[in-house]
Amino acid sequence: MLEYNQYRPLLSYIKENTALNDSYLTHSIQLAQAFLDVNIREIEQLAPKVDRQYLLKPTYLERRVYSYAHYMNVQFERSEYMDYFRALSPLLVDLLRLIIEEDFMPELSQYIQPIVKETVEGTPVYRGLQWKQAKVEEEANKVAETFTKYYGDRFNYKHYVSSSHLLKLIDDHSRNDEVRAKAISLRHIEKYVRNIVAHEVIYVSDELVERRTGMNVKQIHRLLQEALILAGLDDKRQWAILNEINKAIKNNIQDRTN
Repeated sequence: MLEYNQYRPLLSYIKENTALNDSYLTHSIQLAQAFLDVNIREIEQLAPKVDRQYLLKPTYLERRVYSYAHYMNVQFERSEYMDYFRALSPLLVDLLRLIIEEDFMPELSQYIQPIVKETVEGTPVYRGLQWKQAKVEEEANKVAETFTKYYGDRFNYKHYVSSSHLLKLIDDHSRNDEVRAKAISLRHIEKYVRNIVAHEVIYVSDELVERRTGMNVKQIHRLLQEALILAGLDDKRQWAILNEINKAIKNNIQDRTN
């Protein structure tokens, strides 16, 4: 189960075997699963319980991208390409935000706001991110400059922040050719693979991906990893966390069964 990151069945097995049922062990398994669920709140709660406070050092946005990337790594290793590409859009928006902040506009988050709307039952639900119209329009800035160039005075601020918006910012303002090229390639992959996978029941093979993008899945995954580094996500401890947890779980189980 550890080899394939199957944490939920492992947790059930541990709970059914009283000799193995230990809080540190169960919290470690839950923490690993929280990464694959991109459950940032649960990661925040569990990390201190297993002495891994360093997981909370990056910003919230950085931690979310690390978590998304772990999920995609696992899907890549399992060759679960449909789930892999479905995860690309939410990751790409956050990743491009970080790339922009790292490259040329560290204040980008000031122009973006989370949107929470109530359901018919009155329950508040997070719906996504939108551009802050008042902030964008109050003074000269890169966002306003790009929106005017592409949309004139007709930009619809009810639209949610998209990778297309962020790519336009990068194309307009980045002076880093590598950043621009990788961002354009990732958006191309989203457009020609992710979007069809998200809206149609389709078998996603390496051949289909290469036919639509000119790259195989391995090359796309390498491109994604390179883009993550450009975004400043180069903390080796963050990238090693699932392997470290798996090793700790294995050692804990061995100690208890010897």
